[in-house]
Amino acid sequence: MWKTYKKEDLISYIRDYVSVEHELGRRSSPLLIELLDYYVNRNEKEEPSYYITRQYELLSDLQSNVPILHEVELKQEHGWDTYLVVMDYESEPMCDKESPIRGVYHLAEHRFLFKFLGMESVPFDENDKKFKHHILSGIVNFIKKGEPKSESIQWPKVSKEHPMRHLRIRPEPIVS
Repeated sequence: MWKTYKKEDLISYIRDYVSVEHELGRRSSPLLIELLDYYVNRNEKEEPSYYITRQYELLSDLQSNVPILHEVELKQEHGWDTYLVVMDYESEPMCDKESPIRGVYHLAEHRFLFKFLGMESVPFDENDKKFKHHILSGIVNFIKKGEPKSESIQWPKVSKEHPMRHLRIRPEPIVS
């Protein structure tokens, strides 16, 4: 499918499944314009992989990123200590070389935490081992101490001054 996916396919998808006129009424037009500007027309390339990747990004934003950020905002309004993480580490042994879509898929971190869909049989490379150490340290410390930071990770809280502050867990973590 991705080899023939084109701009018109992405536009139709957004119009027919995201900014649906019979559900949103007159609000669908402004939303459609914003979505097209961001997901279709931004840094546009006439390649099928560009458009299928943008659809993947749109779905990730709608299903995961927007709800997570809304939850962080609500927790901040109610005084909760909140830590935000982005797991964008793509394990090299797990990369599908045939797929044009680069990036991390939903539940990719499960390979590092559980026996998951037979993926535990794929050996970890050195970067995978570092990533696993960081994610496990954060989880264990959060459970034990209420804070995910450890000797190897400084994981700051979200704050009013820095409402989007987060830790990018990678073999070498980055605070953004």
